[in-house]
Amino acid sequence: MNQAPEFTEVVAGLLVRKNELLFARRAPHQTCSGRWEFPGGKVETGESHVPALTRELREETGVIIHHPVFLFSHLDEENKVHLHFYLVTSWQNEPQAQEGQHIGWYTQSWFTRLDLLPTNRLLLDKLLAAVNRHTNLLAQPLSQDQYDETIASSN
Repeated sequence: MNQAPEFTEVVAGLLVRKNELLFARRAPHQTCSGRWEFPGGKVETGESHVPALTRELREETGVIIHHPVFLFSHLDEENKVHLHFYLVTSWQNEPQAQEGQHIGWYTQSWFTRLDLLPTNRLLLDKLLAAVNRHTNLLAQPLSQDQYDETIASSN
């Protein structure tokens, strides 16, 4: 008898252009409707992370991604979700909402005000520090204190 995995595997893409990140607002029929998140979704049985991310971003936004860079994983014990975050700086097609959700590009001064899913909010500084280690595309990097705190908490 097969048992369901203890944690749901989920991939999320941080699409970065210029000084903006792409966020998706959960559709009315979804859990936590109206909250914002990084686009992505569940990894299907037998699927590895990058193909899952490629599939999810194509289904949700219509983009075809190139060379995503793994940032880090996070085990959300409360919600039984194992999140895997990837930086995406290269893709084909302009992102467009494909599943009834709203998507938008936001600068740091705006996306820090979004009503993010709790885990995305909790990890936001760590995600920004990871993005900034790989690219200078975000025009408003973390302060040195924020960066030092993020690095210390990840060790």
